[in-house]
Amino acid sequence: MDGLIELTDEMMPERYEPNWEALAEAGDSEAQFMEDAFYLLRETTHWFAILTGLPLANPTIRNEAINRGLLVRITKLLRLTVRELHSQETFLQLGIARDVIETVATLFYLLDDTGDGARYDQYVMNSLIAEREMVRDIKSNIQSRNNSVLDIEERMMRSIERTAAAAGIDDVTSIPSRAQVGFPNAEARVRLLGPSAYVAYRAGSSEVHGDWTDVYRNHLEYENGNFSPNFNSLHVRPQVPLMLARLSLEIVIRHLEKLTVSRDAVTVLLEPLKDLVERVKKVDLMHEELLEGL
Repeated sequence: MDGLIELTDEMMPERYEPNWEALAEAGDSEAQFMEDAFYLLRETTHWFAILTGLPLANPTIRNEAINRGLLVRITKLLRLTVRELHSQETFLQLGIARDVIETVATLFYLLDDTGDGARYDQYVMNSLIAEREMVRDIKSNIQSRNNSVLDIEERMMRSIERTAAAAGIDDVTSIPSRAQVGFPNAEARVRLLGPSAYVAYRAGSSEVHGDWTDVYRNHLEYENGNFSPNFNSLHVRPQVPLMLARLSLEIVIRHLEKLTVSRDAVTVLLEPLKDLVERVKKVDLMHEELLEGL
């Protein structure tokens, strides 16, 4: 089967059926929701690993490679989330979720390209602006030392040249400004996924940057006007794993034909992915009903 020749039954994810009866009788406890959210995210991650492992239809095409690379990044982030949930070391849970949301949003934006590849060109040029500035700084430093070049500078320049060349850019210093490139910023891309996705994305900002909100809520105890360090694990709730599973699956299902470029792969993957996202959505809805009743 094209693109799935190496895929055997033993490699397929085990289908997880949530305990619907226990969820319906959960009362004010989120414990069963958390258990089901974990296993549904684990199944989602397994499917993503299968999808990302499929051979590229044409490994020489940059834009297809970008799509697959973003899928691999999502898979790794989901896998990291599963590991942290299992170990209950989740103080960066919202920060990792923020990375997932932005990567999904970037993939979504690129997959809606009109077909001329303009969005992929924007993506590449916008991504290399930091390298452009680094090259300019290195050249300025070299000039200030009467054209004396350090070994580390040579290595950095070669690395940047290789990265740019792989994307079809001969000279990173020729890349225009961000405004001229026109690639939408993270907020604009995430908003394409809907208002709830942007709220979730913003929620992770404090954890990423270590702002006062994160330090106060997660790393300090405050009692009777006194501060003390907090080394306890954070209380984990179902919203994040359910949101990540649902968001990632919905984007993949919508664009599965573009992401696999294989009719056989679509035939094998589409129905199990649809079934999985429906289970995720049902658990998410039941959890929202529980919260509304509290």
